[in-house]
Parts: sequence; structure tokens; C-alpha cells
Amino acid sequence: MGCNPLPARPSPYLHPGGRVNCAAFWMNCVIASPGRHHCCNTGKMQGIVLVGTHGTAAGATGFLRMAPSGRRGCRRGFRCRPGWPRRKPRQRRRWCGRTAYLWRTEIPNCVRRPVLLFLLLFLGLSAGLRAQRTRQFSFQHFTTAQGLGSNFISSIVQDADRFIWVATKNGLQRYDGNDFQKVQLHPESPRDGAIDRVEALWRDSRSRVWILGANNRVALLDTRRFRYREARVLPARTHSTFIGKYLFEGDGGQLLLHEVNGALYRFDSSSFTFRTVDDMPFLKMGRGITVMTWDPWERKYWMGSDTGLSTYHPRARLYNLYAHNPARDPHVEATGGQASIYHVYITQKYVYYWYWVKHSGNPIVVRMDKGTREKKSYVLSREMPIGYHEVNGFLQQRSGRTWIFGNPFLSEWTDAERPFQQVSSNVQSEQGLRFDKMYTAYEDSERNLWLGTDNGLYLFNPDAQLFNTYSLVRPGEDPVEAPVMVVCQLTDSSFFVGTWSKGVFYFDKDFNPLPLPASLAALKIPSYWDMGINRRTRQVWMGLQPGGFVIYDQVTKLARHYRPPIIKGVTVRQVVSDYEGNMWIGLHDGRVLKWDIHLSGGDPMKGYITIMRTGPINKIHLDRHGYLWVAGEKRGLYKLHPVTGRVLQEWHSDGPEGYRLFSNEITDMTQFNDTTLIATAGAVNIVNLRTGAVTYFSSADGLPSDNAMSVQRDFQDIVWIGLNNGLCRLNLRKRTAVFYDRRDGMIHDNFSTAGVERLSSGRIIFYTAHNLLVFDPRRFAQTAPPPPPVITGMTLQGEPLPLDSLAQEGSLMLRYDRNALSFEFSGLTYIPQKKFHYYYKLEGLDKEWLHLENDNRAIYNYLPPGHYTFQVKSEDADGLTSTAAFSVPIRVRPPVWQTWWFYGLMILIGAFGLYIIDRERLRRLRSLQQVRTQIAGNLHQEVETTLSDIHVLSEIAKIRAGTNVEQSKAFIDQISRKSHNMMEAMDDVLWSIDPKNDSMERTLMRIREFTDGIKSNHTMDIDLIVDRKIEQLELSMALRHELFFFYKETLHFLMQHVICDQVFINLKLKRATLLVEIITACEEEVPDFRNRFRSALGRRVQAMGGLLEITTDRSSLSVVLRVPL
Repeated sequence: MGCNPLPARPSPYLHPGGRVNCAAFWMNCVIASPGRHHCCNTGKMQGIVLVGTHGTAAGATGFLRMAPSGRRGCRRGFRCRPGWPRRKPRQRRRWCGRTAYLWRTEIPNCVRRPVLLFLLLFLGLSAGLRAQRTRQFSFQHFTTAQGLGSNFISSIVQDADRFIWVATKNGLQRYDGNDFQKVQLHPESPRDGAIDRVEALWRDSRSRVWILGANNRVALLDTRRFRYREARVLPARTHSTFIGKYLFEGDGGQLLLHEVNGALYRFDSSSFTFRTVDDMPFLKMGRGITVMTWDPWERKYWMGSDTGLSTYHPRARLYNLYAHNPARDPHVEATGGQASIYHVYITQKYVYYWYWVKHSGNPIVVRMDKGTREKKSYVLSREMPIGYHEVNGFLQQRSGRTWIFGNPFLSEWTDAERPFQQVSSNVQSEQGLRFDKMYTAYEDSERNLWLGTDNGLYLFNPDAQLFNTYSLVRPGEDPVEAPVMVVCQLTDSSFFVGTWSKGVFYFDKDFNPLPLPASLAALKIPSYWDMGINRRTRQVWMGLQPGGFVIYDQVTKLARHYRPPIIKGVTVRQVVSDYEGNMWIGLHDGRVLKWDIHLSGGDPMKGYITIMRTGPINKIHLDRHGYLWVAGEKRGLYKLHPVTGRVLQEWHSDGPEGYRLFSNEITDMTQFNDTTLIATAGAVNIVNLRTGAVTYFSSADGLPSDNAMSVQRDFQDIVWIGLNNGLCRLNLRKRTAVFYDRRDGMIHDNFSTAGVERLSSGRIIFYTAHNLLVFDPRRFAQTAPPPPPVITGMTLQGEPLPLDSLAQEGSLMLRYDRNALSFEFSGLTYIPQKKFHYYYKLEGLDKEWLHLENDNRAIYNYLPPGHYTFQVKSEDADGLTSTAAFSVPIRVRPPVWQTWWFYGLMILIGAFGLYIIDRERLRRLRSLQQVRTQIAGNLHQEVETTLSDIHVLSEIAKIRAGTNVEQSKAFIDQISRKSHNMMEAMDDVLWSIDPKNDSMERTLMRIREFTDGIKSNHTMDIDLIVDRKIEQLELSMALRHELFFFYKETLHFLMQHVICDQVFINLKLKRATLLVEIITACEEEVPDFRNRFRSALGRRVQAMGGLLEITTDRSSLSVVLRVPL
């Protein structure tokens, strides 16, 4: 008969959810060879047969098809029947990425029990194989997008100044916590050869950094000046390609350079060269040594080669192989003669190495206990689902953690029964790890691990990681993601995790997955909304969707499902026990129920009282005084009496000032102390339990955003607030807030409403829509001050400045016209969760410290000349500042015109100028006084002459008055004319010396007035033309005085001696000469006019320093006065 498949039924060999355990399929290796078809003789017993394709995790490929044949009682095995099956299987499951088929078949009695035992054995094995680390590490990932020159990282090291140096395919770079700086290396002297691409970096015990170039040069790097000094390898050899080599320190701290399968060199500090080592006898045996390292605890060298693991004791000068072990080294004997050892790593307790076996596709890694010589060997593809792989190295941290890495895996090597804890590649997460090849791993001074891969640089700290993400996983199953609704810790510190759609999960206190109690697992309820432990019975009440409860007894481990009619199938969103053992239930339809333990007699199906109705219940909280606090969706906050259920007080967003909520959407609450309740409603609402007053802590006060979803107080009175975009650590006493998000190690940072639980250990769990975020708040408290920051970069006018010159000179000197300065600084700490921030101040310019949160850069676009000191200090989230601030003295040199000696010179020049001005003032005063004296003298002489004439004429007139009246009248007329002339002269003098007339404009006005007076009293027509430039002249008072009198006396002279009706007068400025041109037409020639005019006005012309030109003929005359200015 044919192999007819029977109807499928659930199998105990399937995981819940239909997944087949990968290891169960390994039975094909025992039953038959892979790639062949088999059928079996059937008996009456029914069993399970697996049919499927063998995946790579099982270690082989091909098909294995098993089916019952028509013969009974086969005791010798299975008979092949190709071509089966002919009908489609009835049940199909996905298994290891392949398809597996299940039949309900018959297995002969002769093989039923052995096969079942075999299956159970491999099921147990597979559970261990498939168990995954529930904790997920968070990585910082640096690629070319963050400034790396290349994503291929070959070597990493940290220098003595705590900078990280990275060797990439595209050059050497330095990282300061802010930026990756590309380093251009320069030789220390012309004798140092050029270094090609840096292949490797290494730091010795003296904190010196060495570099190995792609052109096989070795050099010591000056990490501050970016210069190197080549250490020549002697005897010199020329290689066209890079020869694999590495540096290490040997016996007595001597620096050694070893070429893979080649020579060994020792560093000679006196000649600064590496010279061939010839005092180790095993080097003369011609054996190619792949790896060599020094064991400081055993005081011997370990070596790996094609011939196996060997040791060399330098004191006894004995070289020990498995085949030739003169020192009878027990470690060599324990190796068992394994050959082809390509890597050896020594710790205080263990020796790690790996080797290849001929015709094997994977290396074998070995850990040997140095004390007991116990040796354990592993094939990693059997320990982890990694398939083909290559081992590149080991690393033991100072904390004792040991890591093994290679292509393409990273795993922690523990002391557990299954020692390898693989770090999974979480491609979907921004903080995940993804690479094909890992070349190097390095631990820095803060115990951070730096991983160099073909996908950039990764950074994480497994010991200092503050936030730990744990997956939702059950024993023997793959992790799943689901919205976490509740965490409930039991009396034994284990806890349940209730989810929406994926049921309930069970973990121990260390977050290791535990199998669910059988009674709880059998219920298969998908959605748990809340859990509460009855304070009297210690039973766990679990609120469900749809409505109802699961009540779990912690003592009997039994769980029962209840659907009280009063619930009406509505989702139970909150379950809280009061101090009397009554249960308070919040429903999705807004009802608040009280299950009275006395009224019900302990029966969960009865004893319910409807207390109130509001919006869908987000939170019910029991405070320390026994009062119940209820938050209804968009309905505010209510305080209930625990006995009567009466609403004692309520708060809303439209309440009175000082008693209103920030929003009616209360999402969570916690009690801070006996007098304070904290509720999240957009912002943080702080409710005074005595007065009912409400204050806020919102985005205006430092909260990252007003979208708080959950809140919990830790044992140090720090408030933790879950936002929909991160986590906030709030110190209410200091009113300071610190924000954390995915950049700080969270895989998911969108937290749920009321989604937080504090465990008895003090750890806090926040829920997300995918998994659990767990942290210990005590690890956030800082006890030691942060390290002082250092200057990592400076720019002047946008151009970088060399920091080594600043370090040498100790100060910075700037020009006045080149002082646009910027500073970049860093604490050189690479753990972002510490949340260091910085304050800086430029003494001499800034009056207070300036705060920086996310940018480590201070910019000054202009600095006035002077002396300054730039200071910067760091501060952590708890307000601790660095013990000392880093300072840089700065001097901005002033321009020449702002120096002291220039000021002194200007003072001298100013004093001299004042002296000159004062001397000129005095000279002008003396000149003015002289003019006035001269005028006064002239006036005195003229007045004296005129008065004398008047006196004489008056005496003559008096004598002749009786005898000759006509002559007396003539004398009296002369007296009158002279008196009038004297009055005019005095008036002119007084006008000239009047200070308000001390301008050319006023002088010209006086000239015009005089001209108009003559024109009105005489028949002479005077045509006066004045150039506009004349009005702007600034002439001395004496010159103006003489010019006016020259003009006046010239007209008087013309009226007295020349018969004319028309006179043209032109005042103009030609170059620097004042011209007075007088032209008139005469009716008759004036005899001797030139001499007579010069005699009358020559004194005036001389006083002005002018030149007089007179031209006469029969009908006209011309007088031109030239006065140089």
C-alpha cells in the first residue's frame, strides 16, 4: 500500500505558533544519509514524521522524506521508496527558513521508543540553541555620513590625551567626541620616509602610539603635532606588498615587531631602529611562526604555527613543542598536538586560540584553563546560527568580559553551559549592529568597546549601558514584538508582562524567560490590559480585553478565567487593590467599579458596586493615605473616598486659577511624597494634597515637550517621565530636567500611557509598543565630578590653528584685524548617557558663564583689543561641575593708533597743537590789540588834528565875526564839515572794532551802505559788483578795516578831484589775490592824478600789503588794487 497521509493534528514537537525546532531535524543524520528517499514499515502505533529541506543551520543540505510502507514489524530500519509523497500534506509549517510538513503516521513498535527519545533529546538541544539573549545592546554607529573617511576600519587606538585614532582605507582620522578630523601626517625630519596608508595602530605601555604603514614602514606618532619619526627595520628589505606584522611587548617590556611567518625584531631606543632578534634559539629552527605573544603571568612566550601551539621560557631558554617538550610544559601537553594554530590570546586565567582542521569548513576555537589545563573546543556554527565564519580575534575587557569576533559575528564568551552569547544583528533598529566583517575590537579608558568593521565604526559599553531593552520571548521561542500593557511583579520577584494581542510573558528577576504556569498558558488569552495584586489574598487580578478577569494564585500556581455580568464584556483597563483587599476596576466605558471583598464573600463573580462614571479610565492610583485617584480620558482628575466611594475633590483644566490642570487628559500619576501627587496631562501637574493647589512643570520650565504619557518616582526622589518621543529625568527639588532618547541607547522611545512599573529592586520598566525598557535609576546619579574639557580645535578667521603651538606658547596672540575666533572643546568622554554639557566664558568680555547644550563650540566674531582668558567647564545632569576649568590666555594686539605709546605721542602732539593754537590765539589777540591800538592811535591823531583845526577855525571865526561876517561863516562851514567827517570816522572805527562785525559779509554790507549813501547824496552813479567768493573770505580785522577805508577814501577822492558821473567798481577774487578795480569816465583830464592819489591813499595800500596800478588818459582813469591773501 502507498504512503497515505492522515489528517494532521497538533504535535508536542511543534513550538506554539507552529514553528519546528531546527535541531529536531538533525535526526536525518542518524536515520539515513541526506539526499535519499526513505519509507518506513508501519505498525499500529501512530507517531510523527518530519519531511523537509535541510537548512544550513543543521549542517547539511538535501531532502529527507519519510513515510510508512505496507509491511509490518520491521525491526531493521527503513525501506526506500522514491517519489513519495503523491498527495499534498495536510499541515505545513515554516522551519528555519524552509518548509516542513507534518503527517500523522504510524511508526513501528520496534522503533517508536528510540525515535521518541531521540526527538526529545534534540528538542532539548534545540531549545538551548535557539535561546536568545533577551537583553539587547545599543550601539552608536559611525559611517561616512558622520565624517569617517571610509567605512572600512582596520585599526583603533586611544592616545594618552584620550583621543580616539582610527585607521581607515582612506586615511588616518582622530575623533574627539564631536567630529572626525582627517590627519595629514608629516615626517619629523627629511630622513624619515613617507608613510603610505596606515594599516595598523598600536599603543605601548608608555602610552606611545605606533603606526604600521602599507609600505611596511614603522613609525612613532606624535599625536599632538601630527608628526612621525620612522623607526627603520634592519636589515632593510624591500617588499612590493604589505607584509603582515604586529607589535607587542615581551619580557622586560622590550618592544618587539613580528612579521607573520617571518622574522622577529627588537626595538633599539638608542638608534631608534628595529633589529633582528638572534638570541632566541627557536628562531634558528626555520619554523614559520604565525602568532607570538608574551604571557606576563606565566613569564613565557606563546606561539602558534602550522606545527601547533608552542612556548618559550626566556629564563631557561627552552622552546617547547608537543612533539618536543624539554621543559615538560603542561600547557603544551594539554593541546594534544593540534596543528595550524593561527591566533593565540592570553589572559590571566585562560588561553584562547583557534585552528583549522583539514577538510573542515569552519575553524575550531579553544579555551584552555591555565590552572587546570582543562580544554574546551567549539565549532561556532554549532553554537550560534552563523553558518560559514572566520575568527579574527579575541578581547577581554578589564571587567572580565571576553569577546570573540570575526566574519560575520560578535559574541560574548561566558562561563555558562552554553558559553556563547551572540550579539544579534538588529537591522531594523538605528542602534543595531550590522556588518559582514569585523576586523578589530578595542577597549578605551572608559571601558567602551570600539568595533572596526566593513560597515563603519561601532561603539557600545556593555557595562555602562544605562538603558537595557529586553525582548518579549518565551523559552525555546523566537522574540516577538507587541504593545506592552502591564508589568506585574510577584512575591518571588519574578514578574508577568501582559501584552495586547500576544498574551502574557513570564520572566525571572534577571529577565530570563520562564515557562508560563500551565493553567495560565492553557487559557490562551491574547490581550491583558492591567494586573493588580490583592493586598489581602495576594492573588493576581488580570484585566482582559474583552471584559473579564484572570485570577492567578501565587501559591497554588492556578489561574481561572472570570466574566462577571456587570462587566458587560467591556475591556478592563485598570485593576487596583486598596489596603482592605477591595479591588477597584476601571472600564473602557468610563465606569469605576468596586469589588467588595466582604460583600462578595471572596467570589470574583459578585460583590461589585458601581462608584462613578467618566471617560475611559486611564489610571486608578492608591495613595499612601488610602484614597483612590481616578483619571478618566479627557475628564480630569478625581479623588475618591475608599470606604464610601464618594468624590471628595476633582480637578479640571477650566477650574479656578491655581487649581486647574494643564489638560484634562490625565495619562498617569504617582505620589511624590506625603503632600504631593504628580500627574501627567501634557505637562507635569504637581498637586498639593493638603491645599489642592496645582502647579506645572512644562516645556516653558525645561520639560522637553508637553506630551508626557507616564510617570514614576524612584527611591532617590527623582521623577521619571515617559514621553512619546523619549524619557525625561526630572529633579523637582532643583527643577532640572534631562532628556534621553534613541541617541542614548533606547531602541524604542515612544512610551505608552501609564506604561511604567517600579520593581522592588529599584529598577524601573517603561513599556513601549514593541518591548521593555529597563534601567536602574541609581546608575544615573553622579558622584564624581566630570572630567575637565579640553580644546579640540580652534579657528581664526575660519582657518584652523595648530593646537601644538598653543600648548607650547601657553597663550594666543591675535592681530586687531584678525580676531574672529572659535573654540571647539570636548570632555573626551564617549558615553552619551552621561549627558555632560558645557559652560564657557571669555573673561574680559563675558560677564557670566554661557551655557551650551548640544553644540560644543564657542564663537566670537569680533574681539576688541585687550587681554582675555577663555574658560570652559563641564557639568553633569546632577549639577556637578568639573574640578578645574580649562583656560586659554588671549591677547588681541591693538592697532598702532590704539597703543599706549601712540596715545602718548598723540597727547604730546595735542599739547603741542594746543600750544600752537594758544600761541596763535595770543598772536591774534596781540594783533587785534595792535590793530585796535593803531586804530585808536589813528583815531586819536585824526580827532586831535580835527579838533585842533576846529579850535583854530573857531578862534579865527570869532575874531572875524565882528569885522567880516562872510568869512566867519566860511570858517564855521569848515568847522561843521570837519566835525561831520570826524563823526563818520569815529563811527567807522567803532563799527570795525565791534566783534559782531568781524566777518567779510558784514564788511561788504558796510561797503554797500556807504555806496548807497553817496549815491543818494551826490549825482555820481556808482555801479558796485561783488564776486560771491569774496563773501566767503576770512580776512583779518585789520585787512578788512584798511579795505573799507581804502574804498571809502577812494570815492571821496574821486568826488573831490574828478568830474565824473559814472563809476564802475568790481570786487573779485582771482586765484589767491583780492582785486579792487575802479573805472570811471572823466569829463576833463585830471592833472597829476597818479601822484596825488598815491599820496592820499598810499598809506592804506601799504598797510594791506597791496599793489596799486593807476592808468589815466584824457577821458578815463582806472585804479586797480591787488592784495595777495
